[in-house]
Amino acid sequence: MKLIETVTVALVLATGITRAQQIPAHTLLPYQDPHLPTQQRITDLLQRMTIEEKLAMLGTDPTVPRLGIVGTNHVEGLHGLALGGPGGWGGRGLVTPTTQFPQSRGLGQTWDPDLLRQAAAEEAYETRWAFNKYHKGGLVVRAPNADLSRDPRWGRSEESYGEDAYLVGTPAAAFSEGLQGNNPKTWMTASLLKHFLANSNEDGRDGSSSDFDDRLFHEYYAVPFRMAIEDGHADAMMTSYNAWNHVPMGANPVLRDVVMKDWGFDGIICTDAGALGNMVRAHHTYATMPEAAAAAIHAGINQFLENATKPVQDALMQGLFKESDIDENLRGVFRVMIRLGMLDSRADEPYAHIGFDAPGGIAGVDDPWLWDKNKELARKVTDESIVLLKNEGSLLPLKATALNVILLFLSGRSWQDGS
Repeated sequence: MKLIETVTVALVLATGITRAQQIPAHTLLPYQDPHLPTQQRITDLLQRMTIEEKLAMLGTDPTVPRLGIVGTNHVEGLHGLALGGPGGWGGRGLVTPTTQFPQSRGLGQTWDPDLLRQAAAEEAYETRWAFNKYHKGGLVVRAPNADLSRDPRWGRSEESYGEDAYLVGTPAAAFSEGLQGNNPKTWMTASLLKHFLANSNEDGRDGSSSDFDDRLFHEYYAVPFRMAIEDGHADAMMTSYNAWNHVPMGANPVLRDVVMKDWGFDGIICTDAGALGNMVRAHHTYATMPEAAAAAIHAGINQFLENATKPVQDALMQGLFKESDIDENLRGVFRVMIRLGMLDSRADEPYAHIGFDAPGGIAGVDDPWLWDKNKELARKVTDESIVLLKNEGSLLPLKATALNVILLFLSGRSWQDGS
């Protein structure tokens, strides 16, 4: 049976045999019907897709032209929508001066989840505006960063809210909520958390392993991600380059065993850029790219931030996984696309007007990043991010004669007991 399945897959890939014909534009099919249950829509869609289309879906642009499906890509947005510039975020060209808030470290120092929720909501609105009006960017926003910044030598410490698990988890949940909005059916944008898990290392991170027990996982490193998923309802996530206990995160069983099973996550799980190759070249966990691709698919990965079509195709032809495994993983991608309204008609999409009419119904106004109210919000967040340290009682600089008092205080003992 395995041989028959492998030969069948090879024939499909070689000849382009399809299981569905071009769909007439006027026909409303089950996957296009916003009134049907999400699972029913996805099942119908997967049955109509060819194996080539499914393999193509494993990138970050889940578009299926033959079936009239226009997907949406990722954008960067840790503290405001990033569009243009040398990094090519959301499209090459000049930088679009969207509303920018303080770096994540500053956002964490506001100690104000409601304010962060407002900032994220404004970013989401501008992301929809750019996507609708200028066809730039995407609606899957790579934010927030739920990593814990526990080593100051880490080169991306500014992306983290801090080092305390609860401190990081609280704004991460709030930011996710703000990005996705409060519409019960459709999200403004999708919040993609990064980088799962224990990513705060810099030296050799492409092939390093962060080693710790289950207690540290549940009580420290995983807390912000769990809070953002359970409380903030984030349903997209990026895995980190490193391994946990010598198992690369892009193929780690914890994705299914905990993130999906225990936390209820059922959306996009993507690798970081180049992470698939790292599992072979840096971690040396797998001997070949097809083996690494199969391990990632089995772990639940449904988007790769690199061209993984050939290794995934080779793994499929070698019988390392089945087409049904791809189907199961792609359900997560389509759940997010449906939550974003990408499979619905314009008439059924509540955010289709953004970019074409202004608050109050006045058309032809400036882009939102030029609005005074958004500049005022950015200033307020910036003001709230400032932490003023007061040298009350002239405690600083420390005096040698006072050190014994401080040490006794830290130990929980009173200097008055004479000990």
